[in-house]
Amino acid sequence: DPQQTTEAAILSRFLNAVGEKKPQLVGFNSAKADLKVLLQRAVANGIQAAKFAKRPNKPWEGYDYFDARNSEGHVDLIEILGSYGKSNPSLNEMATVCGIPGKMGISGEEVAPMWLEGRLAEIVAYNECDALSTYLIWLRVAYFGGFFDPQQYTEEQARVRNLLSTEGTLPGKEHLLEFLERWEMWSPVESA
Repeated sequence: DPQQTTEAAILSRFLNAVGEKKPQLVGFNSAKADLKVLLQRAVANGIQAAKFAKRPNKPWEGYDYFDARNSEGHVDLIEILGSYGKSNPSLNEMATVCGIPGKMGISGEEVAPMWLEGRLAEIVAYNECDALSTYLIWLRVAYFGGFFDPQQYTEEQARVRNLLSTEGTLPGKEHLLEFLERWEMWSPVESA
């Protein structure tokens, strides 16, 4: 449905779904970049997302998507792995040192021109690979923090590999098989 691919429709659907379901958001530099851009564009498009924007009276009374430092609702991995300065790794750098494919042929600077050219499928593929890299880095951080035992950590990696091998056979999802191939080449199945 072409009406659902407008910027306003995509932003409204995403922000209102997050506000309704209250998932934990995980990103890489998301507090200073991704989330800010989403909010700026939502305001520019005249979108209302009241449940997303509702802030708890106290940090422990609910998710606060605007406060990545004090709320479990938004985990910004750069706040955990970075040092608030010039030595912060990029998502691609962190992924690479972890044996995760990271960027695969497209950089963030290319996305806006791709949008203007209507190359939505390529943007989706780019974002899916970024989301996979972010998830796999988060998985390592969560394992480091003791949220997964060694068996759970290995099993979750296997689930991701299975998802990629299954979804990658669908039309237009070949990039998932390429991601899996690179991941297996750089980082064979790990047992912690």
